[in-house]
Amino acid sequence: MADKLSRRPDITEAKDLSQAEKEALVLVWQKLVLGQEGETVDLSTKSLEETRKWLQQSLMAEIKKLTTEWDVKQGLDILKDSSLGSLADRQLLFIEYIKDQFSIRTKKFAPATEKSSKFDSWPAMMQQNKQFNCVGGSLLGASFLEQAGIKFWQGSAVGHAINIAQLDDGRWLYVDFLNGLVKEITPKIKEVRGQTMLEVDDGEVWYKNIHLLSADAVGVYVLGNLSALINEAQEEMGTATKEEEVDYFAAKEYFQANKDLLMKTSLHDLRAKLYPEVVKIGELDEIETERHIKEATKKMDILISRDYNRLIKREGSDEKLTEEVQKRISDILNWLNNFEGEFPQGVSELLGGFLKIVQDGLREIKKEQPETVFAEVLDNMAKRFSRIKSRR
Repeated sequence: MADKLSRRPDITEAKDLSQAEKEALVLVWQKLVLGQEGETVDLSTKSLEETRKWLQQSLMAEIKKLTTEWDVKQGLDILKDSSLGSLADRQLLFIEYIKDQFSIRTKKFAPATEKSSKFDSWPAMMQQNKQFNCVGGSLLGASFLEQAGIKFWQGSAVGHAINIAQLDDGRWLYVDFLNGLVKEITPKIKEVRGQTMLEVDDGEVWYKNIHLLSADAVGVYVLGNLSALINEAQEEMGTATKEEEVDYFAAKEYFQANKDLLMKTSLHDLRAKLYPEVVKIGELDEIETERHIKEATKKMDILISRDYNRLIKREGSDEKLTEEVQKRISDILNWLNNFEGEFPQGVSELLGGFLKIVQDGLREIKKEQPETVFAEVLDNMAKRFSRIKSRR
C-alpha cells in the first residue's frame, strides 16, 4: 500500500485559494479572458464562493456586451405578441428565432481560410476571431435566454456545452445553438452527489448524461478550455486530421504569445478547487463510459474521413452518394445490424465503396472496445445515417 503521506492531497477539498493563485487568476481572467487592461481586481479577502461569483458576473457582463451586436429586437417582440399563442409557445418561437440568428451570424463571419474555433470560448477570443465554439455559443445563448426571462441552465455534456431550457408550461428543451438543434426532450431527472443530472434518451441528442450547472459555475468552462489549450500546446502532435493540425498550431501560437500569464499557476488545479462539484461529476462511471464512447466515435470518424475523400474523387460526387443513401436508408440500417454481412443488393459502386469504409472502421473499433462501447458506436452510426435521411 502506498504511503498515505506521499499521496497528493485532494485539491477539490480546498477551502480557499492561496494569495499567489488569486493574483495569477485575476491576471489571466482580466487580461486574457475579458480582454481588460488597467487596474486589477483584488480578490485577497474573497472566499471561494465570492471568487466564483466574480468570475461568473464579470464573464457574463462581457458576454452581454457581445450580444448587443446581434439583432434580437424582433425576437423579444415575439414574446410580447399574445396573438402568437401561449407564453410557452412564444418562448419556443423566441428560441427558434435566436437559433436562426446564430446561423446567420455563423455564415456572415465564416472565415475565408481554415481557422481554428476550438478555443473560442471566452469573450476576448470571440471578439477577436468573430466566431465561437460550443462553450462560447452556450454563454451567448445563456445571455439571450436571460434577457427573455426564460428559465434555463448551462448544460455540461461529455466534451460539449449546451443550454437546457424549461418553458412556461414545463416542457424541457435541449438547446444547442452552435449546431442549430432545438429539441423538446423528456429527461429523467436525477440527483447525483448533490448535483442535478438529466438522463436523455433521444435519437437526435448525442449525449445521454447532462449535468445542469449552477449559475456561478460557468467559469469552469473557460478554465477548462484554457487548460486544454495549454496541454495541447505543450504536447507533440502525432497523427492528426487537417482540422486537428489547425487546432494544434492555433494552441501553440496562443500559448507562446501568452505563456508568461498562462504559466503563473496551474489553471487545471484552480478549476478543481473552484468547481469541485463539476470535477467529481466528471469522475462518475457513467460519465467515463460516455467519454470512452465519444473517443471511439471520434476515432471512427477519423477512420472514415481517411478514405472518404479519395472515394468521392474516384467514384463520383458527394451529392450522388447522399442521394443514394437517402433512397436506400432502410436497407443500410438493416445492414448495420449485421455489418459483417453482404452489402444490400443493387447498391452502386460509390455506395458500396462507402459501406466498405464504414465496415472496415467498425471492425477496427470492435477489436479495441468493450461490447457496450462498441454497441453505442454502432448506434451512433445508425443515427448519422438517419440524419441524412431527414435532410430529404
